[in-house]
Amino acid sequence: KVAILGVPDGRNSANPGSSDAPDVIRQQLYSLARIPGKSKIIDLGNMKQGVTFSDTLAGLTDILCTLLKENILPVIIGGSSALVSAIDRSFTFLKTRYTLVSVDPRVDYSNNPDALDSFSYLNKIIGNHKSTFSQYINIGYQTYLNDQQVLNRFVRRHSELLRIGDVRQAIYLTEPLFRDSDAAIFDISAVRQSDAPGTAVPSPNGFYGEEICLLSRYAGISDNLKVFGLFDVNPGLDIRYQTTGLAAQIIWFFLEGFS
Repeated sequence: KVAILGVPDGRNSANPGSSDAPDVIRQQLYSLARIPGKSKIIDLGNMKQGVTFSDTLAGLTDILCTLLKENILPVIIGGSSALVSAIDRSFTFLKTRYTLVSVDPRVDYSNNPDALDSFSYLNKIIGNHKSTFSQYINIGYQTYLNDQQVLNRFVRRHSELLRIGDVRQAIYLTEPLFRDSDAAIFDISAVRQSDAPGTAVPSPNGFYGEEICLLSRYAGISDNLKVFGLFDVNPGLDIRYQTTGLAAQIIWFFLEGFS
């Protein structure tokens, strides 16, 4: 029912050290308790890094298409959020309209044409007229990290943008948003630095560890979800496995919700 897939590639991002994340997260994940229930889960190991970043995206797209055709839910352990482009390509290849929910302090769209892919993957998705992308939902954006013009642009597109303060006041209200989404993307920088220091662009504000795990469980409970991804964990910036340990717990709660 579920396939765990590591993608050790941090190129085209502000977080190249994220390429080391999949193996370290796995060590933490396998030290946790057994997932309750009888859902069959396979670990496919790590995808080989392409010669170029475009090769990695092409390979990841092929793998996702194969799994989605078999009705198997991929759990992607990144790598950086620049890899989200492969998720868009796979849905587009399968001619499936999809809604993307992102737990991220930033709306990853940039008015700067030179912006790194991890901060601007939405540019490529929205700019691709063949894309089957339907709607964007952001949970937990932080106003001071975002260009107001970008936020206005997405509001005009009828995107759902939920500020961190509003989400934390009534976190249970996010559950229907996950229920209606086809792909869920978690950026570890959505968690406050004190709980998850191991990322290239941490923020002193953000979700607590318990809150991000609850959001992950909501994603797992969703009947509609077809792809789950956790990105931008950088073990080289971590303190005593704190961030990779939290990342493992995020995945554990997703799998527990799924089962």
